[in-house]
Amino acid sequence: MVKDVAKLDWIFGLMKYAEPWKEHRKMFQQHFHPLNTESYQPKEQEYVHKLLKRLHESPDNFLGHIRHTVGAITIAIAYGLDISPSSNSYIEIAEKGLIAITSAGAPGAFLVDAIPALKYVPSWFPGASFKRKGRMWRKWVTAMVEVPFYDAEEAVAAGTANPASFVPTCLSNLDETENVESQKRLIMDTAGNFFVGGADTSVASIAVFVLQMTLHPDIQAKAHAELDRVVGKNTLPTFADEPALPYIGAILKEILRWHTITPLAIPHFVTEDDEYDGCFIPKNSVVIGNAWAMLHDRRDYDDPFTFRPERFLTPDGSQLDPNIRDPNAAFGFGRRICPGRHMATSMLYIAVASILSVFEISKARDEDGKPITPSGECVSSLVSHPVPFRCSIKPRSSEAEKVIVAL
Repeated sequence: MVKDVAKLDWIFGLMKYAEPWKEHRKMFQQHFHPLNTESYQPKEQEYVHKLLKRLHESPDNFLGHIRHTVGAITIAIAYGLDISPSSNSYIEIAEKGLIAITSAGAPGAFLVDAIPALKYVPSWFPGASFKRKGRMWRKWVTAMVEVPFYDAEEAVAAGTANPASFVPTCLSNLDETENVESQKRLIMDTAGNFFVGGADTSVASIAVFVLQMTLHPDIQAKAHAELDRVVGKNTLPTFADEPALPYIGAILKEILRWHTITPLAIPHFVTEDDEYDGCFIPKNSVVIGNAWAMLHDRRDYDDPFTFRPERFLTPDGSQLDPNIRDPNAAFGFGRRICPGRHMATSMLYIAVASILSVFEISKARDEDGKPITPSGECVSSLVSHPVPFRCSIKPRSSEAEKVIVAL
């Protein structure tokens, strides 16, 4: 469905292990290497500060604000384009594209994935609605990849794009002695991969954070205390504060562990006969890594269904415990692991720490003043989000409100 019907074969997480995959991944890693993460942190912090102001102005629309912020950060880093709070065009295009990708890529959702010959059935044939869906989704994803790229190309020509971001940097380094259009296509697809891989998953992670703070005021109180002690009450945390905030770090790890955003990761394809733990795996098999099960394994995590950040801390709570298994499975496995995971965790840190430094998140109340407890349930999808829920987001204090207003 993904490759032959929806034509999403440009997503390098879904490519075969061949030269195109190597080219895309090499370009991605050259620009989004862990050592380069620092260069993008000022832009992440800038947009998170804008998020704080928007949460203060209209807290009920917290999910929309989070989605806009993550999209704006991704667009800025990938394309060098800045999005104003009132501009939603790129975000709307991206949302439709992400719906297409998560729908087409859901394991077991389409019979054509089990019977590939069905891809030859005409779209008008009874039961071939997947062909019509694929055609529609293809248009959505094409717009998501092409529109910001061509806008970035125009901005580069006009001198208005951020030259340090991915697309402008790559366009300035084109090899005029080689096929320029082919190089541009590679840049376009790689930027699209960054957008696809980072936007929806980061929104889901931050939404899980808000959900858990709503349900666990005791955890939130401990985080507030750590931030007040390390950062202070009249300033916002920075990336330099992260090593001194082990409880915040534990919350980040527990967010990734407790609700695996991509519970079945991306299916892998076996290119030759293999054997694992005595089990024969024939060539052309599809192997699905159950990341959710790994991150809820009682052998690694006691009481795995409870949201408990302390599990990642040493007994005295002074630092992260290196003996506890890191929830890296949330980002996939092997050479197919998410190459943008370092930037994703960077964005998650500054969002979580900044929100907690100035806001208190609690249960919303109904017309009778009774607290509304979110169900805590999450949707089943390639990228799993919490089901919509209500909460109250208010400044922690008058000092915190002054910090927000001054941004």
